[in-house]
Amino acid sequence: MRTLALVCALSLLALGCDSSDPVAPTGSILTISASPSLIASNGKSSITVVARKSTGFPVNPGTVVHFSTTLGTLSSDRGSTDDDGVVRVTLSGNGAAGIATVTALTGAASDASVDVVIGLS
Repeated sequence: MRTLALVCALSLLALGCDSSDPVAPTGSILTISASPSLIASNGKSSITVVARKSTGFPVNPGTVVHFSTTLGTLSSDRGSTDDDGVVRVTLSGNGAAGIATVTALTGAASDASVDVVIGLS
């Protein structure tokens, strides 16, 4: 009977625990770039983030990076790093002209941002 109670208690504990996304450790550095950095009002730009630990090595594969933009739309608001610590999303213009600031963040790493000019030439 005690074994059954212990199994039930452990099962409830496991069900009540949230799993969290893997994030970059303290001291990690994000480098962000956009290609191209000038697009038409309905154009697209590839946003690339490289995430490195303080040692210079890539963060663990699967580290989740969150993205936001001040203009246009992103293909996703999050992505997971590959074996090289790289994650990519696409910024698309939505017809509005201006400067989109795309920001990436994960864990204790400092945020990184890049500007993409949309529809202004």
